[in-house]
Amino acid sequence: MKLSAKILLSAAVFLSAGMVIAAPGKGPGNHHQAPRRHTTSTRHYQIMDNYREAQRLAQKTRKPIMIIFSGSDWCGWCVKLDKEVFSQPTFKNWAKDNIIVYLADFPRRNYLSAEKAKQNNLLLKEYGVRGFPTVLIVNGNGKILGKTGYRPGGPQKYVDHLKKIIR
Repeated sequence: MKLSAKILLSAAVFLSAGMVIAAPGKGPGNHHQAPRRHTTSTRHYQIMDNYREAQRLAQKTRKPIMIIFSGSDWCGWCVKLDKEVFSQPTFKNWAKDNIIVYLADFPRRNYLSAEKAKQNNLLLKEYGVRGFPTVLIVNGNGKILGKTGYRPGGPQKYVDHLKKIIR
């Protein structure tokens, strides 16, 4: 087989694979897998499942909301932030008393209900988020108090950073 024929064949295979990966209806929130809840409860703090409920709770408790915009199953920096900070006892213990946590997730492999995907997409547009991870601290009315993302240094440094934003 000639070199140009090999190149054309390789290109055709590559493009075909791309069309399968980018097939319509397979984007964030449109997966056809069995439902899986994304509300995560730990004995330290709860990640809210509904943004409007998070707002009501924030208004009632006078705590800010931390909105985590994440690609939890594909974004390397998001996974790193979760592993190094959000899943650590230092952060968990601080969060339960100081903030309301809402995860605006945009997974590629894991299931996300149509309702949750719509809610997250609306927040993404409302706040003009362009990359992941983005962490916004907002008040109960949705006013941005601060914006951050991945920061090296572990959970205590991250908590100290959030405290400065919240003041």
